[in-house]
Amino acid sequence: MKITLAQQNYLVGDVRGNLKKIIDVVQQSDAPVVVFPEGALTGSPLYELDMSAQVERALVELATIAPSKEIFIGLYEYTIAYIAGGEIQIIDNNWVQVGDVALFFESNHYYHGAPYENLRHWETEARDMQLTVVCLNQVGASTDTIFYGGSVVCFADGKSVMFPLWQECVRTLDLSVSQSEIVDWRGKTEQTHQALLLAIRDYFAKSGFGQAMVALSGGIDSAVVVALAVEALGAENVRVVLLPSAFSSEHSVADSLEMVRRCGIRHDVINIEPIVERSLESLRDVFKGTSVGLAEENIQARIRLMLTMAICNKTGDIMLNTSNKSEAAVGYGTLYGDTSGALGIIADLYKTEVYELADHINRVSGNLIPQNIIDKAPSAELRPGQKDSDSLPEYHVLDAILYQLIEQGSGEEELYGKFDKEVVDRVVKLVNSSDFKRKQLPPAVRLSGRTFGVEYVMPIVKKV
Repeated sequence: MKITLAQQNYLVGDVRGNLKKIIDVVQQSDAPVVVFPEGALTGSPLYELDMSAQVERALVELATIAPSKEIFIGLYEYTIAYIAGGEIQIIDNNWVQVGDVALFFESNHYYHGAPYENLRHWETEARDMQLTVVCLNQVGASTDTIFYGGSVVCFADGKSVMFPLWQECVRTLDLSVSQSEIVDWRGKTEQTHQALLLAIRDYFAKSGFGQAMVALSGGIDSAVVVALAVEALGAENVRVVLLPSAFSSEHSVADSLEMVRRCGIRHDVINIEPIVERSLESLRDVFKGTSVGLAEENIQARIRLMLTMAICNKTGDIMLNTSNKSEAAVGYGTLYGDTSGALGIIADLYKTEVYELADHINRVSGNLIPQNIIDKAPSAELRPGQKDSDSLPEYHVLDAILYQLIEQGSGEEELYGKFDKEVVDRVVKLVNSSDFKRKQLPPAVRLSGRTFGVEYVMPIVKKV
């Protein structure tokens, strides 16, 4: 059986544009059967977007294009469009058998390990069904959701063909002959790197946004986001602003300027101290008789947001969020300050994973991040001598607890056997009390199976 399989990048809601891509493949294919993945006409995910009328018109048009071919297109809600001889049939299922080939229509979004798990799953299905199994996937990103490609053809004898990850691929295969061709996995951090580059590229390309803005602090999180944006969009499409205060260290400014030089990006430096002083003066009577603390610290973060967004409003740039999953989990961030932005690029990565990604970027992309940013102790720099470890456990301990608590669903009693009870109780309390902050974070690019706001959702008001 000769068949053309199209692993393509589709735009949500652009039925006309997606149809053109489909027609191009059909007309260029010399195979009698052409297959497209779930969501090929509409893009995915649709959520509440109703495209049924547009899809119906597109199918009618497609039926006239190549009446001699059999065309299968995955629709939505477990339905398949089958077009042959100018006729359209809607199949209420997510798979169909054609001879000794089973075609499955499931768009698989990325999370750590997903391509490998998907391949193993369909290899098992092929052996169990004693059929050749095809599972065709989209590639591309839609805001927070990434489709990794990696479509698979699994033969009953155990051999498999896997399409490339992170890129479009249209291939015509003879499924009467089993074959083996598996892509290089390269490891978790490399896949994270590629997933985020695709997410940033598609977010800007599909939304029509032009340039990215990042508030570059001299810390690891903003540095990684800048490096990713430069790789994904090009240095000419990335702008940063440095916003030092009285508590910003000399090395933070110097490290940021060094990264600007390495990346070749536009930058502005705005000293926020005069604005901080004026704000505190305005609040002097209100704050009278109270000690200096969190309120004064958070004013700095919110002033930084105000200035960054003012630049974005003037230039049309899009501000990227730089918060990580560790901070979001325990509420270590300022609402309407550093937690803001259009898209959470590293929001599904724990702090230790951010460091791993920084090292990887420097190895493969030319040392974009100054080593001092990677080596120095992390700090919000909102008060003299501040370090993250003043408020939180060391990140290697915190992340180990958070991973078991959030990703694996471990209970406190289970954690007591592995970590100090006092530290566990403190972390659990922080996680449980920070839901109101997490509800107000920007969408996070999904990299795990337990992304905040998607798979991990807790009530804000609750008894704990």
